[in-house]
Amino acid sequence: MPIAKTEDEESFKRMWMEAQIRFEEKTGQGLLRTKNQSLEQVLIELDKHFNAHDSDNGGKNQRIKELGSNVLKLIELLCGVVAQGASAVFGPATLCFNAMQALISIPGKISKFSDDLALLFAEISAFMKQFKIYRRIEQFAEVDVELKQCTHKVMIVFVDICAVSIDIISGSRWKKIKTIGKIALFDNDSGVQDKLEELKRLVVHQGQISDAITLEHVLRSEQELTSSIKIILETLKQASEGSGRLLEAKSQEILDEIAETRLALRTVDARTEALQKDANDRKGERKQQELFNQVCKKLSIDRESIRTSEKELDQMRGDCLQGTGDWLRDIDVYKTWSDLKSEVDSPILLSGSNGSGKSHLAVAALDDLERRYSVPGGNAIRVSVAYYLFTSDRKLSHHGPVKEALKTMAAQIAEKNLVFLKNLSSRLESKDPSFIKNTDIEHLSVELIAPTSMKDTTDIIYVLFFDGLDQISSDEAANQLYRAIVAMKSAKIRIMLTGAEEESPLYLEPSKGGLDLHANIRVENHNEADIQRFIDSEVAGCEVLKGNAPGIIRIVKSIRGELPEIVNGNFDNVKQMLDIVEEAVKSALPEEDIMELISVDTLKNKHSATERIVKKLQESLNVQEIEELNEILIWTIYAYEYIHVDTMRAALFLRTKRTPLQSLEDKVAQKYSRLIEINPDNNNVFVMRNSYLEEYFAISRRQEHIVDAEGDRDPKISMTIRIDGVKFSKVQRFLWDLSEKVVLDKFTFTDSLTDSGHSNPISANRNEGHLTIIRRCFEVLVSEPNEETKPIARYALVNFPNELWSLRNDMAKGRLKDVEREEVVKYLVYLLRSPEYIEKHLTEEFFQKQCWTNDEDLDILGSWLLETDAWGKLKRKETLWVKQALSDERSLAPALKDVAAMIARHWLCHRTWSAELIFSWLDLFLDRWASGTVQDQTVDETYSGNHVEDSGRNTASMVSQDDLPHGVMSVPMRIVRAAEWAENVIKIPKDSLWYERLGNTYLQQAETSLSIQAFLSAKELPDYSWRVSEGLANAYAINKKTTLALQEMEIVLAQLRRKQERTATEKNDLVENLIRAATWQRGNSTDAIDKLQEAIRLDGYNYYSYYEILDIFIRTEQESEALQLLSEMSTRPAREASVTQLEAMLLDFSKRNSTLELFSVVMYPARQHDTFQTILEIIERAIASARERKANQVLADLLLCQGVALARYSSDENRHESALSRWTESYALAFESGLLYNARSATSYAFNYHFTKVRSKGIAAHEVDSHLEKVEAIVESTNSPEVAPGLRLMLASLYRLVGNHDAAQILLTKDLKMGIDLLSDDDPENDYMGYKAIAKILMHTGDDLNALSAWSLYGPYERRKEYIVQRTQDGMDVDAQRKAFPLTQNSIDEATARYCDGRCSGYELQWGERVWMCKVCEDVGFNDECLERLRKGTLARFVCSPDHEWLLVPSWADEYRATGKGRVRMGGELIDGQRVGGQIVPVEEWLDTVRQKWGINKPALDAQTDNDKEAGDNNGILYRTTYSYTTE
Repeated sequence: MPIAKTEDEESFKRMWMEAQIRFEEKTGQGLLRTKNQSLEQVLIELDKHFNAHDSDNGGKNQRIKELGSNVLKLIELLCGVVAQGASAVFGPATLCFNAMQALISIPGKISKFSDDLALLFAEISAFMKQFKIYRRIEQFAEVDVELKQCTHKVMIVFVDICAVSIDIISGSRWKKIKTIGKIALFDNDSGVQDKLEELKRLVVHQGQISDAITLEHVLRSEQELTSSIKIILETLKQASEGSGRLLEAKSQEILDEIAETRLALRTVDARTEALQKDANDRKGERKQQELFNQVCKKLSIDRESIRTSEKELDQMRGDCLQGTGDWLRDIDVYKTWSDLKSEVDSPILLSGSNGSGKSHLAVAALDDLERRYSVPGGNAIRVSVAYYLFTSDRKLSHHGPVKEALKTMAAQIAEKNLVFLKNLSSRLESKDPSFIKNTDIEHLSVELIAPTSMKDTTDIIYVLFFDGLDQISSDEAANQLYRAIVAMKSAKIRIMLTGAEEESPLYLEPSKGGLDLHANIRVENHNEADIQRFIDSEVAGCEVLKGNAPGIIRIVKSIRGELPEIVNGNFDNVKQMLDIVEEAVKSALPEEDIMELISVDTLKNKHSATERIVKKLQESLNVQEIEELNEILIWTIYAYEYIHVDTMRAALFLRTKRTPLQSLEDKVAQKYSRLIEINPDNNNVFVMRNSYLEEYFAISRRQEHIVDAEGDRDPKISMTIRIDGVKFSKVQRFLWDLSEKVVLDKFTFTDSLTDSGHSNPISANRNEGHLTIIRRCFEVLVSEPNEETKPIARYALVNFPNELWSLRNDMAKGRLKDVEREEVVKYLVYLLRSPEYIEKHLTEEFFQKQCWTNDEDLDILGSWLLETDAWGKLKRKETLWVKQALSDERSLAPALKDVAAMIARHWLCHRTWSAELIFSWLDLFLDRWASGTVQDQTVDETYSGNHVEDSGRNTASMVSQDDLPHGVMSVPMRIVRAAEWAENVIKIPKDSLWYERLGNTYLQQAETSLSIQAFLSAKELPDYSWRVSEGLANAYAINKKTTLALQEMEIVLAQLRRKQERTATEKNDLVENLIRAATWQRGNSTDAIDKLQEAIRLDGYNYYSYYEILDIFIRTEQESEALQLLSEMSTRPAREASVTQLEAMLLDFSKRNSTLELFSVVMYPARQHDTFQTILEIIERAIASARERKANQVLADLLLCQGVALARYSSDENRHESALSRWTESYALAFESGLLYNARSATSYAFNYHFTKVRSKGIAAHEVDSHLEKVEAIVESTNSPEVAPGLRLMLASLYRLVGNHDAAQILLTKDLKMGIDLLSDDDPENDYMGYKAIAKILMHTGDDLNALSAWSLYGPYERRKEYIVQRTQDGMDVDAQRKAFPLTQNSIDEATARYCDGRCSGYELQWGERVWMCKVCEDVGFNDECLERLRKGTLARFVCSPDHEWLLVPSWADEYRATGKGRVRMGGELIDGQRVGGQIVPVEEWLDTVRQKWGINKPALDAQTDNDKEAGDNNGILYRTTYSYTTE
């Protein structure tokens, strides 16, 4: 043993010698000196350099002294540990004191780093305080060697930190970068942060050494412990446990507060749709999306409105330069407001003139908040941000701008926050369509944004950004916003406002009725740095200001030097001034004149420069080009949506009826670029070069056109028509067209462009622009469809009500003449009375966006029809029609009756459009027509449900309303309502097609039983189509009646096969149905392969059939057949002769969803054959092509597949590292492009690489740290709610692997809170998701027994439904519960949301089956067979890893039988992977143990629930409560 001690001491000496060498290399100073420092001497030095009486800022120096003293005393204490039994000849304490003295003695520089130094000492102190429990170490005889070693390392790290800090403050690194800006000790590249992380890991390691058993060894005396020593031992144990947890959490909190994370990539609107085999991964997303759509419908808000706000926010975010708004963090009032842990409950206002950048500044502030509070495991606060822009150009609903803002914001939060979404959905479920309209603003704001049921969730802060307050035009709307903000006043809600400082009730002093603002920050007074940054960026991007010519250099210098003062903090002024200078340089003005332009005087008349540009441009254009430019300006400035190049081209064709020779893009670039441009970064849409150009044209004088308005005299038309040598049919057609134009009062052909005697100026007046767009829309809708005008017809159909709204604003301001108002009403009545014109141009988008049926559209249509003094051009029948349409005072929907009747015919009498899509449009229309009347009656009273009485089946009789709130219609009853309404208005006999379309509607709404009945009714009528059997087969298949499905499908196939000459559509139908039937016959591989081979013979280029047949070959272990097929395809030419079928198939797969699943069936059978190399070459070529085309989605998928191919099948020694590089690039692209499914897969594979490396034998500690850091970087790279939670689960499993259980728990605490939040309302679906989230978190942190308890609560609907029940009978035991709530076979047989991820033939697991859940991957499970294949390395699918661990989750049915309702098994022990023993307790009792273990306080019951408890028995009851959490 003495020899061992000597060896240990020698190793400690070597460690210190190496530390001394590092210190000298870093600082140029030696640690051992002729005059070494003692503790007292260093304390004196500390007091000298940080004298408390110095005029420091708020006691900083005193704080540094206190923290430094703590650190020094802790060093002295630790030296007492290592000195026991050692010779201590090298004096570790002396070396530490010398290092500290060197740090605090840097002349004249240490004061510049006072903040960072204080933070440094605070962190070191937080870590090292955990060693305080050894201050009585001298009472004991011996200290464990491993503990000594750890303590030595801690002190050495302290010396290293001092060395790095000295190097930064006084070394060469400061000299190199001090000119760039302030340097901080905690910059990412400083090295201090790395050393602190090392210190943290040593603390964790010390905690592992110092558990109770080790403490007994460390403190063991040669004599027997006396009773007093035993007391000390127990005290030490308790102190170790409590101190370890508290201080480790505190240390983590400090680290998180100083960590800088890069801006998280945001989610864009794209979502990856699932193949049938990917239902497991996407089911939750689809259900969440469906729920979100229902919420949007309740709020009368379309997805486009939400997207508009998000696009506006993203656009500003993209425009922000690096460092925008950094100055804001130096303002004290903003610091307080942005501290989300403070009790601030008042809004902050960023005010300034238009163009001062206040909106962009606010966006930068919001991003800063999200960055600061999105660090996993850090601040116990979740941030949900919502944004709304008030603008005069936005179409407002009849609810008004403020209610529209609240609706949009609530929807934005709901889309990103699942708990909020569930809560909001539950509250809106019983609301009727008039809810928004009839609720006052105070109650609405609380109901939508700050519901009482969620107000006490302390770890969620809602940040609301109301932008553009100066655009709120009415005092009533301003007052509404004032009341809404007051109603939402809460420390849980942060409100940011932006607006110009104008007279408004919002800006008044509180004593005068204005808002009680936390602060009003005037942006122009602070944004000089942002202005300078913007000037530099704009100058750098201006081509005419580039170059080395002396004159240009002087002009640029003048701009950079003088412009910040001239523009007065206004970015628009910068852009305008630079445009003026650019134009002057292009015009070759003398340098002196250009210099004179850079002045305040130039900006005083802001439109003078624009007038010069317009005048000069007008002189260079001919008459036709001016007219064309005016048309472009009108659509660019005033159209309701951004105009794409194709749409603009169609608008110009509509005006001239001819296609120009020069491309529109070239003409804009060459002739019109001074005013407009095409933005390639925004889908090639037209935009004005500057915002002030829009303002210039909007206020310009309206041009009078004789052809557009009639004079005061009686209007009359005279013409002479000469017909010579023309066929009689052409004469008829001409006269017919002429009469049609007369009827419509529209003579557009008189607007001749060949009239050279009159030239209009360049102009785009506001009301003239809106009226022109309305005229163009009407013209295209009453014309026959053609390819040239198709894009503008789409615009007209979708946006006609929006354009009417814009024109309505002009009319309200007196900008329209009476004759123009009459013209617009005539257009509208004509379209509504003659829906055949709308019918010609119907698109899928019309139904998807539910155009013309939302409240806003109906309101605007009705408001125009109510203009009785504009009925002058209406004929008698048209006037009667309008009166009839307006006869129902409750609703304006009857005005759409004729249009709705036409659409109803398409629903039930045609197959052009999806039945479900049209039904959704009709359903909303009928809601609007009902206007509360339907909801006031029970469904059975309103709708008899006899729409299938001909066949003796009553589909409505099967519909249950039991689970719905009173007055809310179920989906089946809504379909019944629509069908009966259609029957009444269409008045045609119901034939087979009628029931076929009805069956498809039920099927697409997941009402398969009703769908089957409708299809059977269709089959009983004559002349039914094979499509009836097709729909019936699909319904049977969904209902798991595979035999019946195949019988019906054989009827379909027989009829299609009998056709001698099939159309292209029929051929495609046959192929698709053959593939579908084959997928249903997986148990009969022979028949399935026969059908797929038939499909291939019919269409050798439908590559999905190849996928299916290859998949069957692999599943049935016919790999030789699969390989033969691939070999044939590798030599057979594709339709494109330049490539083979194999390459064409892979290219086709790369453009589909779930590319990896498709590629896998090709790579697996070819893995040991030459074909595999061919596949790799094809992938490489495809990757090169995707890079060149910048097709990021395809590129991300191909890189993912290439990584899998290399990792699994390549023989290269570095294959795993090569694969990792592909996956890293793949998920980076995926996050950038919003490809969440791809990102999830790529990050999972990258994680598995690091996990395997960490588990490998003989890995060094620093390598483990490196892999951990890389995984942490992956986790921090996104805050996407679809991806980030899964990444955190995997990181937690890695922490658990290396023994850092506390870090795993800290990381997942927020997620566990969210899981428990999901249990806090009346929606059973929330419990379903909540228990799954809880189960996964507990499983990944190693709490297997509690994880099994949570999994047992994750069951079918019959189980989940129990939680709706408020209470059971008092004292009901398990046996009684079984009798009261019997377990049905349907519950056991129902397919679960769990799937076997081995994708075996029966990969949908039932509740009666057990499943092995991976404790490392995010959400992966296997049945027994596939897990065994995975372990052996024979699983075809690349998923999970053989070196992972799995938890055996038993049959849900078995657990349910054992526990009964409302109860769960907890405790026990795991023996051979299965729970043995345990006790059955109420669910709430089990949840209490989980909360206690994770430090989550017991939720408080609200007052109502307390009353309920007093009103009845509550023993063992799980209550529906509102949960309120507080953090410790």
